[in-house]
Amino acid sequence: MNYAGNVRLARSKALFAPRNASFADFIINKWTTICSAVQSSDEQVLEVVEALDRLLKPWGDRLIGPMCAYPSFVSSDGFPAEISVSWSDGELEVRILFEPLGEKLTALACQKAGRALIRALATRPGVSIERYLLLEDLFLVAEPRPFRPNVWLSLAWKPGRFPLYKAYLNPQAIGVERTWDVVSAAMARLGMAVAWQPVALARDRLSSARHELEFFALDLTDDACARACHWWAYAFPLLYTDYSHSSDIKMIW
Repeated sequence: MNYAGNVRLARSKALFAPRNASFADFIINKWTTICSAVQSSDEQVLEVVEALDRLLKPWGDRLIGPMCAYPSFVSSDGFPAEISVSWSDGELEVRILFEPLGEKLTALACQKAGRALIRALATRPGVSIERYLLLEDLFLVAEPRPFRPNVWLSLAWKPGRFPLYKAYLNPQAIGVERTWDVVSAAMARLGMAVAWQPVALARDRLSSARHELEFFALDLTDDACARACHWWAYAFPLLYTDYSHSSDIKMIW
């Protein structure tokens, strides 16, 4: 699809009727609008729009329709994508998190679609899936539960830079009681066992405070600062952990 016209249109029109649109058309429209608002270069916006469009094939060609046929855990209303904008350290970043839909609208088909898409990313500039492949098996099950985290992806873009990709996995996939074992094994395979140890030692305290490990995310890059991140479902306050090969654990409360 040619998105050059959409880039110019997005500057003046942001509304879109989703009922008769495909997932790709709706998502690309919103993505183009946001990227155009933060970047004056149509050429750069077009590049990142096309990068996202390739991630939405072929599942994004399905019509959204009047009802949610497959409720994704990505958003509270079941829509399989969420766009956000971040301002960190004075830099603006546009991000999208999404669950690729399978040929069949089942959790297992979506799991397979996510795995296939991650492998398809391997040829993109700056992308490496080697670390992901080291631990993928820890998070896969034969019958994943619907409306729970599955194999998700994200694209993050800062104007003037290549898009960055991340894989999101469900550490509770094989059972809530195995969550800590799964994450500990994943961190060991990544060579991050030492960074993980302070959190592992705080397991009883975190569990008693009703913090539950809910997401495991991995930067799909071979950069020395590539991260593994964890999110907790929490009572209060929020605990987020961020690990990289070049720094110690960061805990944000």
